[in-house]
Parts: sequence; structure tokens; C-alpha cells
Amino acid sequence: MKLTKESSYFSSSATRIITWKCSLELISEKIIFGYGEGLSGVELNKLYKNKDYKQLDNKNLNSHNQFLQCFLDHGLIGGCTIIFFTIIMLFKSLKTKDYLYSLFLILITINFLTESMLETQSGVVFFAVFNTLFFFQWVDKNIS
Repeated sequence: MKLTKESSYFSSSATRIITWKCSLELISEKIIFGYGEGLSGVELNKLYKNKDYKQLDNKNLNSHNQFLQCFLDHGLIGGCTIIFFTIIMLFKSLKTKDYLYSLFLILITINFLTESMLETQSGVVFFAVFNTLFFFQWVDKNIS
């Protein structure tokens, strides 16, 4: 599907690509502190209107990428935190052969790449509970 403004319908993949590009554009404007929790959606909608993406504006879409969403909302601090708790911990858990935690982090990272999972209460609870359990198990294993 072509990524043109004149299209009356965007496929799911085309929609994500457009939202990612718009998110990156906004991140480049406020990379240090971000826009603040909840305000990034307002800024994305303004950008959708300015670029004449009416379908995206009407759907009030977020960035559909948790890493981009954290950079949008919280800037470098939020972006680096989410990268630490996923990518860096994935490498550390693989190094220490904690394969269950590694599998969890691989699945979470894949989900984070295509969805803003932590924008919903169920996503936050799921990630918080399981990441905490696996993380502290990993800490106990490495301290012992």
C-alpha cells in the first residue's frame, strides 16, 4: 500500500510506519525531556493534522512502538530506562544463562517494537509483575 496522504485507507503496516516517522520527528524536537506523560498523544494528533493524515488523527493513534513512546513521553531518561530493562537485561540474562528471563525479554521486546504495550493498565501490570519476578530471581541467582 502506498503511503500517501490522499489514500482513504492505510493498512496496519502503513499506519505503523507513518506513526513511527511522525514519532521520530517529534522526538527530534524534544529529545532531552520529551513532551510529558499524556501530552505526546496531543502532539502526535497535531502533527497528523498538519500532515493531513485525517484517518490517523481521527483514530487518535499513539506511536505503536513502546521505545518511541517512552522517548516521546519522557525523553532520554525514559528511553534509556526502557532500553535498560529490556535490551541490556536481555544480554545480561543470556550471559548468565537465565533462559526463562531471556525468553520473556525477547517476547516483550518484540511486542514493544510493534505496540505501545505500557499505555494500557493490563500491559503495565503484566510487564511489572513478570519482569519483577524474573529480575529478582536473576539478582538472587547472581548474588549467590
